[in-house]
Amino acid sequence: MVASDSRSESKFTGAVTLQWDVSDSAMLYANYSQGHKTGGFSDRIEGPEANFEYDDENVDSFEVGAKASLLDGALALNVALYRIDIEGLQLSTQIPGEIPAFSVSNAADSTSQGIEFDSTWALNSVWTLGANFAYTDAEYDSFPGAECYPGTPVVPDAETGTCNLAGLPLIFAPEVKAALFADFQVDDVFAGWGVGGRLDISYSDDFYTDISYQDNVLTESFTLYNAVLRLVSPSENWTVSLIGKNLSNEDYCAWCIPSGPNILAAMNPPREIAIQFRARFD
Repeated sequence: MVASDSRSESKFTGAVTLQWDVSDSAMLYANYSQGHKTGGFSDRIEGPEANFEYDDENVDSFEVGAKASLLDGALALNVALYRIDIEGLQLSTQIPGEIPAFSVSNAADSTSQGIEFDSTWALNSVWTLGANFAYTDAEYDSFPGAECYPGTPVVPDAETGTCNLAGLPLIFAPEVKAALFADFQVDDVFAGWGVGGRLDISYSDDFYTDISYQDNVLTESFTLYNAVLRLVSPSENWTVSLIGKNLSNEDYCAWCIPSGPNILAAMNPPREIAIQFRARFD
Protein backbone atom coordinates (compact mmCIF):
# COMPACT_ATOMS: atom_id res chain seq x y z
CA MET A 1 0.00 0.00 0.00
CA VAL A 2 1.35 3.42 -0.97
CA ALA A 3 0.11 6.59 0.74
CA SER A 4 1.40 10.14 0.83
CA ASP A 5 0.59 13.28 2.78
CA SER A 6 2.31 16.34 4.21
CA ARG A 7 2.08 18.53 7.29
CA SER A 8 3.73 21.59 8.76
CA GLU A 9 3.65 23.05 12.22
CA SER A 10 5.32 25.62 14.42
CA LYS A 11 5.34 26.04 18.17
CA PHE A 12 6.75 28.54 20.65
CA THR A 13 7.70 27.00 23.98
CA GLY A 14 9.24 28.71 26.97
CA ALA A 15 10.56 28.19 30.46
CA VAL A 16 10.73 30.31 33.61
CA THR A 17 12.87 29.53 36.67
CA LEU A 18 12.95 31.33 40.01
CA GLN A 19 15.80 30.65 42.44
CA TRP A 20 16.25 31.80 46.03
CA ASP A 21 19.67 31.29 47.62
CA VAL A 22 18.62 30.89 51.24
CA SER A 23 22.23 30.61 52.35
CA ASP A 24 25.63 29.65 50.99
CA SER A 25 24.65 25.99 51.40
CA ALA A 26 20.92 25.91 50.54
CA MET A 27 18.64 27.09 47.77
CA LEU A 28 14.98 26.86 46.78
CA TYR A 29 13.70 26.95 43.22
CA ALA A 30 10.51 26.87 41.16
CA ASN A 31 10.30 26.08 37.47
CA TYR A 32 7.63 26.13 34.80
CA SER A 33 8.44 24.89 31.32
CA GLN A 34 6.68 23.86 28.14
CA GLY A 35 7.65 21.06 25.84
CA HIS A 36 6.61 20.05 22.35
CA LYS A 37 7.01 16.92 20.26
CA THR A 38 6.14 17.35 16.59
CA GLY A 39 3.46 15.30 14.90
CA GLY A 40 4.08 12.98 12.00
CA PHE A 41 2.91 9.91 10.15
CA SER A 42 2.67 6.35 11.33
CA ASP A 43 4.57 3.81 9.23
CA ARG A 44 1.73 1.32 9.73
CA ILE A 45 -1.50 1.90 7.80
CA GLU A 46 -4.62 -0.10 8.62
CA GLY A 47 -6.39 0.42 5.28
CA PRO A 48 -6.73 2.65 2.19
CA GLU A 49 -8.93 5.17 4.01
CA ALA A 50 -7.06 5.08 7.29
CA ASN A 51 -5.87 8.31 8.87
CA PHE A 52 -2.18 7.63 9.47
CA GLU A 53 -1.28 11.17 10.60
CA TYR A 54 -0.85 12.06 14.26
CA ASP A 55 -0.68 15.52 15.82
CA ASP A 56 1.89 17.17 18.04
CA GLU A 57 2.29 16.36 21.72
CA ASN A 58 2.41 19.25 24.20
CA VAL A 59 3.75 19.23 27.74
CA ASP A 60 3.38 21.63 30.65
CA SER A 61 5.79 20.92 33.49
CA PHE A 62 5.84 22.40 36.99
CA GLU A 63 8.57 21.76 39.56
CA VAL A 64 9.49 23.14 42.98
CA GLY A 65 12.40 21.91 45.01
CA ALA A 66 15.31 22.47 47.33
CA LYS A 67 19.04 21.70 47.25
CA ALA A 68 21.29 21.75 50.30
CA SER A 69 24.93 21.04 51.13
CA LEU A 70 25.51 20.19 54.81
CA LEU A 71 28.31 18.97 57.10
CA ASP A 72 30.89 21.17 55.37
CA GLY A 73 29.89 19.80 51.98
CA ALA A 74 30.02 16.13 52.96
CA LEU A 75 26.23 15.67 52.76
CA ALA A 76 24.21 16.70 49.69
CA LEU A 77 20.39 16.66 49.79
CA ASN A 78 18.00 17.31 46.89
CA VAL A 79 14.20 17.12 46.85
CA ALA A 80 11.70 18.03 44.14
CA LEU A 81 7.93 18.04 43.73
CA TYR A 82 6.68 17.97 40.15
CA ARG A 83 3.63 17.78 37.93
CA ILE A 84 3.66 17.03 34.19
CA ASP A 85 0.55 17.51 32.05
CA ILE A 86 0.65 16.02 28.57
CA GLU A 87 -1.93 16.82 25.92
CA GLY A 88 -2.14 14.60 22.84
CA LEU A 89 0.18 11.90 24.17
CA GLN A 90 1.76 10.05 21.24
CA LEU A 91 1.53 6.33 21.82
CA SER A 92 2.39 3.31 19.74
CA THR A 93 -0.49 0.83 19.97
CA GLN A 94 -1.02 -2.57 18.44
CA ILE A 95 -3.31 -2.93 15.43
CA PRO A 96 -5.70 -5.85 15.94
CA GLY A 97 -4.94 -8.81 13.69
CA GLU A 98 -3.04 -12.05 13.42
CA ILE A 99 0.19 -10.35 12.32
CA PRO A 100 1.72 -8.02 14.95
CA ALA A 101 1.67 -4.42 13.73
CA PHE A 102 1.76 -1.06 15.48
CA SER A 103 0.45 2.40 14.77
CA VAL A 104 1.31 5.76 16.36
CA SER A 105 -1.57 8.03 17.32
CA ASN A 106 -2.50 10.77 19.79
CA ALA A 107 -4.03 8.36 22.22
CA ALA A 108 -4.54 10.32 25.41
CA ASP A 109 -4.07 13.19 27.80
CA SER A 110 -2.17 12.33 30.96
CA THR A 111 -0.94 13.71 34.27
CA SER A 112 2.17 12.62 36.15
CA GLN A 113 2.98 14.02 39.56
CA GLY A 114 5.16 13.00 42.43
CA ILE A 115 8.21 13.59 44.56
CA GLU A 116 11.88 12.77 44.03
CA PHE A 117 14.64 12.72 46.62
CA ASP A 118 18.36 11.94 46.43
CA SER A 119 21.24 12.21 48.83
CA THR A 120 25.00 11.58 48.85
CA TRP A 121 27.02 11.41 52.07
CA ALA A 122 30.82 11.23 52.15
CA LEU A 123 31.27 9.60 55.56
CA ASN A 124 35.05 9.90 55.47
CA SER A 125 37.95 9.59 53.04
CA VAL A 126 37.03 5.94 52.40
CA TRP A 127 33.25 5.54 52.40
CA THR A 128 30.51 7.32 50.44
CA LEU A 129 26.84 6.42 50.81
CA GLY A 130 23.94 7.42 48.60
CA ALA A 131 20.20 6.98 48.28
CA ASN A 132 17.38 8.08 46.03
CA PHE A 133 13.63 7.66 46.12
CA ALA A 134 10.83 8.52 43.72
CA TYR A 135 7.07 8.33 44.15
CA THR A 136 5.04 8.76 40.96
CA ASP A 137 1.29 9.08 40.45
CA ALA A 138 0.85 8.83 36.67
CA GLU A 139 -2.47 8.16 34.95
CA TYR A 140 -4.46 8.90 31.82
CA ASP A 141 -6.90 11.79 32.16
CA SER A 142 -8.61 10.84 28.92
CA PHE A 143 -8.00 7.90 26.61
CA PRO A 144 -11.09 7.24 24.47
CA GLY A 145 -11.25 4.77 21.61
CA ALA A 146 -8.83 2.21 23.04
CA GLU A 147 -9.28 -1.42 22.14
CA CYS A 148 -10.93 -3.51 24.85
CA TYR A 149 -9.06 -6.65 25.82
CA PRO A 150 -10.33 -9.48 28.01
CA GLY A 151 -9.57 -8.42 31.55
CA THR A 152 -9.22 -4.70 30.79
CA PRO A 153 -10.57 -3.11 34.02
CA VAL A 154 -13.05 -0.74 32.31
CA VAL A 155 -16.52 -1.18 30.82
CA PRO A 156 -16.67 -0.99 26.98
CA ASP A 157 -18.73 1.76 25.39
CA ALA A 158 -22.10 0.31 24.39
CA GLU A 159 -22.12 2.03 20.96
CA THR A 160 -18.50 1.78 19.80
CA GLY A 161 -17.30 -1.25 21.74
CA THR A 162 -14.11 0.65 22.61
CA CYS A 163 -12.76 1.48 26.04
CA ASN A 164 -11.83 4.77 27.69
CA LEU A 165 -8.73 4.11 29.79
CA ALA A 166 -9.08 7.33 31.81
CA GLY A 167 -7.94 6.78 35.38
CA LEU A 168 -5.65 3.85 34.57
CA PRO A 169 -1.90 4.14 35.25
CA LEU A 170 0.53 5.01 32.50
CA ILE A 171 2.50 2.07 31.19
CA PHE A 172 6.15 1.77 32.28
CA ALA A 173 5.37 4.00 35.28
CA PRO A 174 6.05 2.25 38.60
CA GLU A 175 4.62 4.03 41.61
CA VAL A 176 7.75 3.66 43.73
CA LYS A 177 11.41 3.43 42.74
CA ALA A 178 14.33 3.53 45.15
CA ALA A 179 18.04 2.83 45.25
CA LEU A 180 20.92 2.65 47.72
CA PHE A 181 24.66 2.54 47.10
CA ALA A 182 27.82 2.24 49.15
CA ASP A 183 31.21 3.06 47.64
CA PHE A 184 34.66 2.72 49.20
CA GLN A 185 38.19 3.55 48.08
CA VAL A 186 41.36 2.74 50.00
CA ASP A 187 44.63 4.05 48.55
CA ASP A 188 48.02 2.34 48.72
CA VAL A 189 46.85 -1.05 49.94
CA PHE A 190 49.76 -2.94 48.38
CA ALA A 191 52.70 -1.67 46.30
CA GLY A 192 50.93 1.65 45.81
CA TRP A 193 47.79 0.08 44.33
CA GLY A 194 44.43 1.12 45.67
CA VAL A 195 41.36 -1.04 46.24
CA GLY A 196 37.81 0.15 45.82
CA GLY A 197 34.33 -1.13 45.31
CA ARG A 198 30.67 -0.29 45.06
CA LEU A 199 27.40 -2.05 45.85
CA ASP A 200 24.13 -0.85 44.30
CA ILE A 201 20.66 -2.01 45.32
CA SER A 202 17.68 -0.77 43.29
CA TYR A 203 13.97 -1.46 43.67
CA SER A 204 11.07 -0.93 41.27
CA ASP A 205 7.36 -1.26 41.98
CA ASP A 206 5.25 -3.24 39.55
CA PHE A 207 4.09 -1.64 36.28
CA TYR A 208 2.20 -2.49 33.11
CA THR A 209 4.03 -2.69 29.77
CA ASP A 210 0.97 -2.51 27.49
CA ILE A 211 -2.40 -0.74 27.48
CA SER A 212 -4.28 -4.04 27.40
CA TYR A 213 -3.77 -4.11 31.21
CA GLN A 214 -3.87 -7.89 31.33
CA ASP A 215 -2.10 -9.86 34.03
CA ASN A 216 0.46 -11.19 31.54
CA VAL A 217 1.70 -7.68 30.70
CA LEU A 218 2.18 -6.74 34.36
CA THR A 219 5.81 -6.68 35.45
CA GLU A 220 5.94 -7.57 39.11
CA SER A 221 8.08 -5.55 41.52
CA PHE A 222 11.76 -6.47 41.54
CA THR A 223 15.07 -5.71 43.24
CA LEU A 224 18.44 -5.66 41.48
CA TYR A 225 21.92 -6.01 42.99
CA ASN A 226 25.02 -4.75 41.19
CA ALA A 227 28.58 -4.67 42.48
CA VAL A 228 32.06 -3.59 41.39
CA LEU A 229 35.48 -4.42 42.83
CA ARG A 230 38.36 -2.39 41.38
CA LEU A 231 42.14 -2.11 41.58
CA VAL A 232 43.68 1.27 40.82
CA SER A 233 47.35 1.75 39.94
CA PRO A 234 49.55 4.21 41.89
CA SER A 235 49.43 6.67 39.00
CA GLU A 236 45.65 6.14 38.65
CA ASN A 237 46.22 5.55 34.94
CA TRP A 238 45.30 1.86 35.15
CA THR A 239 42.15 0.35 36.60
CA VAL A 240 41.10 -3.29 36.68
CA SER A 241 37.48 -3.91 37.67
CA LEU A 242 35.42 -7.01 38.37
CA ILE A 243 31.82 -6.08 37.55
CA GLY A 244 28.69 -7.96 38.49
CA LYS A 245 25.23 -6.95 37.27
CA ASN A 246 21.93 -8.43 38.39
CA LEU A 247 23.77 -10.68 40.84
CA SER A 248 20.61 -12.39 42.10
CA ASN A 249 19.67 -13.21 38.48
CA GLU A 250 16.32 -11.45 38.84
CA ASP A 251 14.00 -12.39 35.98
CA TYR A 252 11.30 -9.97 34.83
CA CYS A 253 9.60 -8.78 31.67
CA ALA A 254 11.05 -5.47 30.50
CA TRP A 255 8.58 -5.21 27.61
CA CYS A 256 5.59 -7.47 27.00
CA ILE A 257 2.62 -7.05 24.66
CA PRO A 258 -0.22 -9.39 23.65
CA SER A 259 -0.11 -10.88 20.15
CA GLY A 260 -3.16 -13.01 19.46
CA PRO A 261 -3.05 -15.96 21.85
CA ASN A 262 0.63 -15.32 22.58
CA ILE A 263 2.78 -12.69 24.24
CA LEU A 264 5.71 -10.89 22.63
CA ALA A 265 8.25 -10.47 25.39
CA ALA A 266 11.66 -8.89 25.89
CA MET A 267 13.19 -10.02 29.15
CA ASN A 268 15.68 -8.09 31.24
CA PRO A 269 19.37 -8.99 30.93
CA PRO A 270 20.35 -11.97 33.13
CA ARG A 271 23.25 -12.06 35.57
CA GLU A 272 26.40 -10.64 33.97
CA ILE A 273 29.99 -10.95 35.24
CA ALA A 274 32.73 -9.03 33.45
CA ILE A 275 36.32 -7.92 33.85
CA GLN A 276 37.13 -4.42 32.66
CA PHE A 277 40.55 -2.94 31.96
CA ARG A 278 40.81 0.83 31.70
CA ALA A 279 43.85 2.86 30.72
CA ARG A 280 44.32 6.63 30.75
CA PHE A 281 47.15 8.27 28.82
CA ASP A 282 48.13 11.76 29.99
